Amino acid sequence: MYSQAAYQGGVWRKSLLEGWLTLTKMADVNMKTFRDHPNYDEFWAELNPEAQARRVNAPGVFIGGWYDIFLQGTINSFVAIHNNGGPNARGRCRLIIGPIAHGEFNELKYPPNSRLPLAPADLRLFDYWLKGQDNGAENDKAVQYYVMGDPTDANAPGNLWRQADNWPPPAERTAFYFHPDGRLVRGTPPDKKQTLSYRYDPNDPVPTVGGQNLLLPKGPMDQRKVESRPDVLLFTTDVLNEPIEVTGRIHAKLYVSSDRPDTDFTVKLTDVYPGGRSMLVTDGILRTRFRDSFEQPELMQPGQVYELTVDLWSTSLVFNKGHRIRVAVSSSNSPRFEPHPDMAVQTVCLGGDRASYLSLPILDGGD
Repeated sequence: MYSQAAYQGGVWRKSLLEGWLTLTKMADVNMKTFRDHPNYDEFWAELNPEAQARRVNAPGVFIGGWYDIFLQGTINSFVAIHNNGGPNARGRCRLIIGPIAHGEFNELKYPPNSRLPLAPADLRLFDYWLKGQDNGAENDKAVQYYVMGDPTDANAPGNLWRQADNWPPPAERTAFYFHPDGRLVRGTPPDKKQTLSYRYDPNDPVPTVGGQNLLLPKGPMDQRKVESRPDVLLFTTDVLNEPIEVTGRIHAKLYVSSDRPDTDFTVKLTDVYPGGRSMLVTDGILRTRFRDSFEQPELMQPGQVYELTVDLWSTSLVFNKGHRIRVAVSSSNSPRFEPHPDMAVQTVCLGGDRASYLSLPILDGGD
């Protein structure tokens, strides 16, 4: 409830929580309670099922989507119970992740084969465990996941279902470094220490365009309308000569400073199509006081450089030949996340021992 629902990266999920609590007529009951607990404390610990995995003693099926509001929670629950649950749950769970959101996409559409393979995965498992049918379900792979690709190109790699014994599949962690000229370079940081800066204004936050939303437009939407803003730093690869398949958890390592003791940093990953569309893959945010702990926040010293790890959750996507990979760094994504109230001048470090980068899990065999 804390990290995947209310305070992703320590930042209030404004649209999701306020919209959902209002629709369900629970705003008066829960809004103040949630807002009174901005840190991870005993209140949230009591609502954390991941810590109770060992008490689960029956196999379960966990179904999620790459653009669903609770994507990472679905994955975490499967991993926790499948690997650390009771003896009747451990090694017997199933995970299914498709190219879906909590509702219909607003722009990019995936082919008909993207529909969730529900019957083979969950009904067979239920028949085996609940009805005693000897249907071989116990030998099925534990994970079925959809590898997204360019749905506008019939010959593009991806857009298919894969199976795995566990999550995540084996992948090579690869750093894509931010360069001051706006390039995103695989494996090679800038030669010299340099910085890029921008001004964050809470009265003019970067508007939300797609993503893992509930009531807002959702899914992979074109980011170009917000990428030209002066408070957004863009880093883009050269045109890819070969496809790159990314499957697993994604993080950005930022070395930053600010003139404020507390602020936010956001990171988006997009797939840039040959025509220029910059389609959102996933995004993340981190409030800097939570850089080391969500239980014991610590303010920054203005002007001092700090290391941040921004969690972009997970995905599975083939960046096709002819496409480009892009990262957008900023400090707001509103109203998906509540804007930090303080105006700030933000600085991102590039090069040397403070080379900011995006860490991508590239599937074995990908290039």
